[in-house]
Amino acid sequence: MTDRSARTAARAQIARWRELNAAPAAPQGRAVLIVASYTANPLEAAVGVGLANADPHTPVVSFADYNQVFQVCLDPAHHGADRADDIVVLWRIEDVFERDFHAWANLDEAAFGRLVAGAQALGQAVAGLAESVSGTVTAADAPVPVGFGLDHHDGAAFTDLVVLQTAMNAAFDEGLGAASSVVERLRVAALHHAHGTLNAFDRRTWLMYRQPHAEAFTQLLAAAIVSSLTGRVRVPPKVIVLDADDTLWSGIAANDGVGNLKCSDAFPGSAHREFQMAVRRLRSRGVLLAVASKNDQQVVDQAFAEVDGMVLSPADIAGWKVSWGPKPQAIAELANDFNLGIDSFVFVDDSDYEIGAVRTQLAGVIALQVPEDIEALPDLLAESGLFRALRVTADDRERTERMLAESGRTATSTTMSHEEFLASLELQVTITEVGASDLGRVTQLINKTNQFNLTTIRRDQADVGALIARDDAAVFAVTVDDRFGEYGLVGVVIAVADPAGGWQLDTVLMSCRVLGRGVETAMLAGAIAELRNRRAGPITGRYVATDRNALVADLLPRHGFTETTSTGGDAFVLPADRTLDAPSHLSLTVLRDHVAG
Repeated sequence: MTDRSARTAARAQIARWRELNAAPAAPQGRAVLIVASYTANPLEAAVGVGLANADPHTPVVSFADYNQVFQVCLDPAHHGADRADDIVVLWRIEDVFERDFHAWANLDEAAFGRLVAGAQALGQAVAGLAESVSGTVTAADAPVPVGFGLDHHDGAAFTDLVVLQTAMNAAFDEGLGAASSVVERLRVAALHHAHGTLNAFDRRTWLMYRQPHAEAFTQLLAAAIVSSLTGRVRVPPKVIVLDADDTLWSGIAANDGVGNLKCSDAFPGSAHREFQMAVRRLRSRGVLLAVASKNDQQVVDQAFAEVDGMVLSPADIAGWKVSWGPKPQAIAELANDFNLGIDSFVFVDDSDYEIGAVRTQLAGVIALQVPEDIEALPDLLAESGLFRALRVTADDRERTERMLAESGRTATSTTMSHEEFLASLELQVTITEVGASDLGRVTQLINKTNQFNLTTIRRDQADVGALIARDDAAVFAVTVDDRFGEYGLVGVVIAVADPAGGWQLDTVLMSCRVLGRGVETAMLAGAIAELRNRRAGPITGRYVATDRNALVADLLPRHGFTETTSTGGDAFVLPADRTLDAPSHLSLTVLRDHVAG
């Protein structure tokens, strides 16, 4: 973004922000408090409009006093932090620790130790803030110091600045300690690096207003803040569907022959090879890959085996739709095969026709066209922004292997009855209390599970961590495996103690990939047994209908719960004297007093 386009964007955002705040009174959106070591007010309109675009309610964006980061952390109520839904902490080394920074720059060796200790203390203060407020806390790292006549073109001096920055950010992370699992991170240092540290700095506004950021960088920083705040409940795409000809390689197999396809270090094949590298990195982070090509399967198999420079292998591909049929139909079939919503898919193709067909017939699919300037292809997915801040769990990394294992289960199921098939799987269901190592995956499931979800309550990682810490709540994770492999963590049950006795089921959800195997019954049976082990009494639950969760409308009645009267959804109760048994074809283990991680 150029300075001119940044100014244009800023003016439009300011005008829109004024319109939003001048509109008739409406339900207030989230309250965001930005706590910065510098004048951060230019972020207001861009952050406010960005959040308003993601939520129908206009947010309230406010700012703590200038360079009061420690003070807000130590006394949040005095600065209004206790009333904020989101708190964003932005800090620079040269602001918070100005005296010691200048001492270090003047070759005071002891100042380095004081700066590192100060960064650790700041991390501890932010951790204390996160533990003392109900809102979520997002903390930035510190960029390389700039201004004050520092010469970034002096290699030795710049290296020293980077060494200091690295040590202080590491100390800050250490200070966060256990709270690092609930404090969201904003990587401002990486943003500075990508944009250019000197380009990000405006010496005039810094000297006049203590406002260090150039307009273009202010736009980037605001976008990063909005992405972080909205990304906690926004689920990134799960599948990339790839065309083959002129996408994975240069050339058309049917016309040019497999031997003439290009995917080597020579241009233009090099662009396709680097694109495959980018795709494979996303695969390693849990994104499923599929191929949808108008071709013969034999030809595509031959290309994967013989084209020089291929990065992807058949083992990287979770689904294949190679035929002469329509691409929208192929993607719809993949969605059915993967048991995923169509809005989980990204489609990449070089053809105007195919891109148009998918956009027209499958509106939920994000269609990205291979650029005419093929040198831009390797950056296509990165620049789309679709996979930024992707939270990767161990479960995500094993997703492709699970899909391949599921193919083995499908093949086995066609040779025997359903009952024989279930018995042959040797299913093992394990229920544990959620701990730190499972927090990311549990939060991910809570925010992406739509169909098998009784209440569809969404929570971010801080919310889940707070529930785990409560004595009157229980958060259970359900993992499943069978003789073909691991399904991973597939279910979550959250219960809160009922003041009248017993428990209230707050959340019951499960991945649809284990549907039809009796896992839902085992999940309820194990969770109820453990809840009763902790506190006697009835178990109550609600079904809150959405346009996507009709699948679980009868879940509680099917398992012995009887309907009762309540508001906010259909309510059901399992009397204190009623128990629930797990299916006989599987093994159920409840690990009591166990906290994963």
